[in-house]
Amino acid sequence: MKENGLLLVNLGSPRSTSVADVRQYLAEFLGDPNVIEMPRWFWKPILHGMILRSRPAKSAQLYREIWTDAGSPLIVYTYNLTKKVRTLLPDWEVTMAMTYGQPTIASQIAKLQRLLQMQQLLSASVATMLILRFWLIGSTNCGQQVTMTNCLFPITGFLFL
Repeated sequence: MKENGLLLVNLGSPRSTSVADVRQYLAEFLGDPNVIEMPRWFWKPILHGMILRSRPAKSAQLYREIWTDAGSPLIVYTYNLTKKVRTLLPDWEVTMAMTYGQPTIASQIAKLQRLLQMQQLLSASVATMLILRFWLIGSTNCGQQVTMTNCLFPITGFLFL
């Protein structure tokens, strides 16, 4: 059994180029308070009243122009990177997740928990901290080493890059 897990996280993509899937993706992405830093009471009516009524069809067309036979380029490239990292780390359980869209960070952390038999590892608050760490890494130096501190229990078995 593998003792260590690595979760590669990328931004995300709609499931398909359909207007409905693009609308769902845009709602999740643009509904994130870390993406649009406006008061929620001000932003939510704009998002749901105007943007999600007009932008999904235009964005779906743009996604169709870059979509490959295998699917979303970002998801395909992230999946291919994940496969390559697995070959470099054969003793690690390596998987991928998308910040927005599928597969979700939460589902992939749960998968790693099951595979690594670390059922007690992540409470909701620690999972939120992990997600925030991924966001912080994305907005700073990629090579920065991140260490979790001030936890009630030691976190082992995860690699933070």
